[in-house]
Amino acid sequence: MLISVNRCYNFIVLQPVADKKFFCTRYDNFFDTENYVPIAIQTQLSQGPSKGMTMEITMSDYQEVEGLYFPFSQTQGIKDQPSIPLIIDSIELNPIIDDIEFKFPEN
Repeated sequence: MLISVNRCYNFIVLQPVADKKFFCTRYDNFFDTENYVPIAIQTQLSQGPSKGMTMEITMSDYQEVEGLYFPFSQTQGIKDQPSIPLIIDSIELNPIIDDIEFKFPEN
């Protein structure tokens, strides 16, 4: 299977059709054959106004953060149509966060 110009592995995950809480029943997961990182996920939508269309998420620009690799660039949208880009500037793992950040407002 080829996604753009990358040769990749395609792993298929199936969701039982009887489970109506999910909008799709099949997920095609594409992994790069050289670095074994996910490069795309495609799924055919089974409900709503986009029923029958294929949603595609692509991942690229992998960078190492504390020994783990993360995609710093992603796109999401309907396959072969304009997609929404997501560019990540930085990732911080396990930051120390003050408990006050989780306190509900008094009002």
